[in-house]
Amino acid sequence: METAFNDLEIACLLRVFSFLTPKDCARASCVHPLWNSVAGDNAVWKPHLAADYAASSAAAPDGSEAATYRAAYAAWHTAYADVAGPLLARTLACWRRIEAYLQQHSPQILATLNPGATAQQVAQAEAELGHPLPLAVRCIYRVHNGQDLRLHQRGASGGPPPNLLMGLFGCLIFYDHVTSNALQSLEEMVQKTALFRSIRPMGARHPLLLSNHVVFAHSFKPNDKVCVLDAGTGGVYQKLPHSRDWPLAPAADTYPGACDGMLRWMEEYARRLSEGWYGGCESDSSVKGPLEEAGITVGGAISLFPRAYPAAATAITRGVQVRQRLGDLHV
Repeated sequence: METAFNDLEIACLLRVFSFLTPKDCARASCVHPLWNSVAGDNAVWKPHLAADYAASSAAAPDGSEAATYRAAYAAWHTAYADVAGPLLARTLACWRRIEAYLQQHSPQILATLNPGATAQQVAQAEAELGHPLPLAVRCIYRVHNGQDLRLHQRGASGGPPPNLLMGLFGCLIFYDHVTSNALQSLEEMVQKTALFRSIRPMGARHPLLLSNHVVFAHSFKPNDKVCVLDAGTGGVYQKLPHSRDWPLAPAADTYPGACDGMLRWMEEYARRLSEGWYGGCESDSSVKGPLEEAGITVGGAISLFPRAYPAAATAITRGVQVRQRLGDLHV
């Protein structure tokens, strides 16, 4: 005796529909009322939402709770239709890992992250830069449009801006040298890129930045290190005054044509944060005191002097405990 497909147990139907793609689920829901009911079940759409948008709940992009996982998926798809795909899922997972660390250890930095840029804002920035941005970079900025450190606001009694050290990509403090790398907003990216493209080092044949290079991270000091994206290949580099470029991520893409160097670099940074490679500056009293006296917030700043093996090690030599740390100048 043959059994019609619609006569199968609901559990069996859910199992079958779990193998369908989101697009096929949407198509199947138009075939029959029963199929519509099964194709809309939370058990079908919860894995799709997690895989495509790194979401573990039925929350929509604006934070509101959707009625079902299918409704949540539809909201995410509508909000990020211009960048939907595997790179967006990786980007969202990366940002959530960074946000989780900041929520626990650096809420001051978390508060500086801007909301995501709109597709129109990204397109306007690309037009002003004169070069399209790789899809991975567009995904990054669609989630968070850089930081707002309010560096134009002076501190108490006309002192330095309090948020000088709140760069997302950490700070380095040694002797009298202080640097902190912040993720630039699209507006700042356009402005900084135009500035550095106009600079021609003494004796150099070419400007500091080529036409396909854009600035995505920079310290508050004009002549300090700059993180640069090659918009043509997706490669990311660190530029230092009067020095050669240092690659920040391996040249090979995740897959041919991905141009995902900036995303791979951020994923590695997120991994190091979550694994405890870096800590805060507030534990170093020799650093904290003078800076706070100047009105600069130290608590919450991320120190790029590693604290975990293999970039840091502790040993006892002749009864003296020595801690050796390698300054991560590439970050």
